[in-house]
Amino acid sequence: MDPTVEQSARAGIGDGAHTDFGLDDMENLGANLVRARQACNLSLDQAASQIRVPAKYLGMIEASDYGSISDALYLLPYLRSYAALLKLDSDRMSAKFVQEVQRAEVAAAATAPLPSTKEESGVRAGSWFTTAAVLLFVVAALYLAAQRF
Repeated sequence: MDPTVEQSARAGIGDGAHTDFGLDDMENLGANLVRARQACNLSLDQAASQIRVPAKYLGMIEASDYGSISDALYLLPYLRSYAALLKLDSDRMSAKFVQEVQRAEVAAAATAPLPSTKEESGVRAGSWFTTAAVLLFVVAALYLAAQRF
């Protein structure tokens, strides 16, 4: 038996109380979850079955791979259930998850390529001419309307 689990059992932890199974705040969330799941002697499929969550979502959380889902925060309720199953503090795990998602979003935004020309950014080269023509038409219409009254 894992020494951490043995210590938890002797201390009366594990009957609904939270434990940390030697979680490391410097390590990513997924690695911490894998370590806790292994300490509970559960496979990913067993854990998914017990909390009725698709194993692919738990796998994404453990791998810290949120690219294949449109909104990573969709996984938050699954993470909370998973943390509860593993006798982890779900609030602490949720906070760590949100931090990781935010870091991933900032990193993705920083590496996104910027448009190099006006055409790529959606601004056409002749759009200023169209704007000027519409403005001229509005001014002419107002002038003619003022002349009638």
